[in-house]
Amino acid sequence: MAEGALTDRIRNFVEHYVFAVEHLEVMLLLEATPETVFTADEVYSKILSSRGSITAWLETMVEHGLASKNGAGGQTPTTYQFAPRTPELREYMQELAQVYGAYPVRVIEVIYHPGRRQHSQDPAQSFANAFKFRQHP
Repeated sequence: MAEGALTDRIRNFVEHYVFAVEHLEVMLLLEATPETVFTADEVYSKILSSRGSITAWLETMVEHGLASKNGAGGQTPTTYQFAPRTPELREYMQELAQVYGAYPVRVIEVIYHPGRRQHSQDPAQSFANAFKFRQHP
């Protein structure tokens, strides 16, 4: 890959599907082991961040057609598995994994670019926003 390793295709994918580095790590964990079924706690044990945000990112993957969800409720724990709804999404994730492995800083720059529209369901951003100080007139 050349110096500008992020193609427009991957940059666009990151802008529309990846909302934080933690989210990316969850996505890449599932993509790396597509045959594995994970509970949120199992993903948490590998990512070691926040159980609540891990669950939110897994749900975001389901909403965006990147993962499947099984066993919601009852005695059976909810599980998640990498299951892109289209072959193109699978290809994007495979390419993103390669690019992130070689050029992680470039991918992180796209995720946190100042002009980027923030995802309304980003749990980390919502948490950070709770600590913003408001100026009273």
